[in-house]
Amino acid sequence: MVIDGNNTATSDYSFNLKDIAAAESLELATSIAGSLENGREVKLYQFKGTQGRVLDFNLDANSWSGANWRLYDPGNRIIASPSINSPDFQATLPIDGAYSLAVIGNSSEAIDFSFEVTDVTPISVSHTGLNTGISGTLTAGEVIDHGFTATAGTQIYLDSLGSSTWQVRMRLVAPDGSYVLNNHDSNNDIGAIVLPQTGEYSLQTYGYYSYSTGNYDFQLLELPQNSTSNATQSLSLGAVTSGTLNGLESQVYSFNGKLGQQILFNGINGVDVGAKLIAPNGTNIFDRGNYRYYNDGVHTLTQMVFII
Repeated sequence: MVIDGNNTATSDYSFNLKDIAAAESLELATSIAGSLENGREVKLYQFKGTQGRVLDFNLDANSWSGANWRLYDPGNRIIASPSINSPDFQATLPIDGAYSLAVIGNSSEAIDFSFEVTDVTPISVSHTGLNTGISGTLTAGEVIDHGFTATAGTQIYLDSLGSSTWQVRMRLVAPDGSYVLNNHDSNNDIGAIVLPQTGEYSLQTYGYYSYSTGNYDFQLLELPQNSTSNATQSLSLGAVTSGTLNGLESQVYSFNGKLGQQILFNGINGVDVGAKLIAPNGTNIFDRGNYRYYNDGVHTLTQMVFII
């Protein structure tokens, strides 16, 4: 770590470098009280989570005063960062692993706080309506619903097989009516999308304008949780993988990685073919369009199961 002033500037400074692995254990369904003796310090908590679990974070106050909190997944991605005036939140855990809750001070005075985290995971449902091709024609003013059911934490990939115009749009409506995805061009792929709730979803196709019409064609793919659940498309590292794509379709492969493992994508033949590596928490490691014979890497893995 290097501390460097701006040009010739001089100033006092102080900081605290913390080991996340040494964070205090967070027990569910237990009232937890803490304090930030230095109003600008950070208090860390950690707990083990499993994919699809839904947790409710309840601050014992109507708002934060001089602090706030954030929830990080095992890949160190922020998955919840509520406003100070609406501190309570629910989070769907995207992967198995160690999650970190950070209480972040922003005050010149000491801060006391208390909160409780409870498990509110709903009963899982059977997955229906995924991994099948959907096509049709949109007429003016029409909204076409494609319904499917899935459990919170499921990751999906919207694979566009083409539409006749950008004016054919798509939105994904969650069981509670909120938008997971909105105003998406049906010509473009998007994913991974982590579903936040359990229940009936609606993928709606509609026109950008009231007079918009056009054809659409897509498939909604459920991404595997591990290479075992995707045995027919499991990757062997170091081996050549080949296949044939039908037009604009996508093929999903998966492999089990190791923390700290370094990989390189070696493009051999792929004219007008792209490759994307998705981490278990849904973030992109790389996205190489029209890779031809080019390589991408070296990439160091920070999570366990990967999808390409």
